[in-house]
Amino acid sequence: VQSDANGGLAPMAGADWLITRKHGGLYVAGDYTVFSERVFVNDSINPIDVTPGGRATDIEDMIRFTFAGMLFPLESQRFSPYIGMGIALSSIIGTNAQGTFVNRTQENLVLTTIQNFKTTVQPNLIAGAQLRLPFLSVFGHTTITRANNTFFLFTQPSWRMTFETGVRYNLGSSIDRLR
Repeated sequence: VQSDANGGLAPMAGADWLITRKHGGLYVAGDYTVFSERVFVNDSINPIDVTPGGRATDIEDMIRFTFAGMLFPLESQRFSPYIGMGIALSSIIGTNAQGTFVNRTQENLVLTTIQNFKTTVQPNLIAGAQLRLPFLSVFGHTTITRANNTFFLFTQPSWRMTFETGVRYNLGSSIDRLR
């Protein structure tokens, strides 16, 4: 679940891959968030012609890819707390500027602004834990992401929090074998 632009909750589904070694690993994830919001975009290069509040623009749904290096402090056979640091690439899927345009210049300004504000790369921190079972692991973690002020979902404070929980299928052992 991720908070939307208004601080509410938005459903999210995705898949992740946690590649583990004895004390560290790599986290790779992709997810899709479902939401619908209205934002306002500057629609004039002339300050006299600015529409009050700007051009209403509907945005919906987001896709995010996350990559992080992970550490496993205090690891035991069945329970593994973890922390990580990495980056996330977030992109708004749907955008639709409302109304008609006065001229091509105004349309280009709005479309360029939308293009510039719909995708961002930001740093993130991950903290969580997983319980290892014979063929799967149950996990829960929180991701804290720095919101970029050149992104539609920027809000104050500029940190966004996502809580994720799920089940990971265990494909193999992470034990480093002696040779």
